[in-house]
Amino acid sequence: MNRNSYIGGSDVAAILGLSKYRTPYEVWESKVNGSRQYDNPAMLWGRLLEPVVIKHFENTNGVEVYDNNRLYTSEIEYLKCHPDGLYHKNGVLHLLEVKTVSTAAYSQWDGMPLEYYCQVQHNMYCTGARKAVLAYLVLDSRFYGEIAVDYDEAFVQKQNEYLIEWWYEYVVGKKAPLKVLADYEKTEPNGLVQIEATDEVKVAIDRIKELKEQIKLLEEEKDKLEEQVKLHIGDATDLYDGITLIATWRSYSSARVDTRKLKEEHPDIYLKVAKESKARRFILK
Repeated sequence: MNRNSYIGGSDVAAILGLSKYRTPYEVWESKVNGSRQYDNPAMLWGRLLEPVVIKHFENTNGVEVYDNNRLYTSEIEYLKCHPDGLYHKNGVLHLLEVKTVSTAAYSQWDGMPLEYYCQVQHNMYCTGARKAVLAYLVLDSRFYGEIAVDYDEAFVQKQNEYLIEWWYEYVVGKKAPLKVLADYEKTEPNGLVQIEATDEVKVAIDRIKELKEQIKLLEEEKDKLEEQVKLHIGDATDLYDGITLIATWRSYSSARVDTRKLKEEHPDIYLKVAKESKARRFILK
């Protein structure tokens, strides 16, 4: 079935505004306009490594995971899920959700991230499972872990109320949800497009200019104070207040690639390693 015709587990956090990777507008566009499904290298590696993590989970827990290719439909026809897997333990149906994460992302975890919690609860609702395990692999360190969670009926009820309202207002009603900043940052205007500033925007721009001037003055003051402290440190390296270290001024070295020289002397290598990036630059006139 076409993923654009229903709300799946991976859509839930984005619709709720909790996803770091997708916005509610992007989900809406995929449902209404049939735009290409969102994908990135992290998601690709996640799909490739999913069977490996599932196999390790089976070996670790002595269970057999099944139905990781089946689409489940809830009692609400447009709320569906495609679980990573299901299994039985002690006669109880469990849901398995698999994630691969970077060390940087994992360092921000405090238990199960809310966006994953929403997805797991949604998938339990659709499959009928009342217990779940999030099995995860930290790519950089190859650390493996598991987080168990029970079905939260009150949470799912509130979540479903929002999803139902969102579906009828925006998808059935074909009304675009408001774009957030991330939506505009991903777009590239076709040429120069003029727009008239509102009074609120004019006030905001004036305030930005005032703050930039204040920041400039504060930076100048900071630089003068840093110079004063450095002159006091002189030929020393560490500054103490009694037994407490309060500042250091030590030598260090770093190696940087001279991209201009590399481009001039080895253009073939430069073209191989150069990575083009596009972004919209905001400039006040």
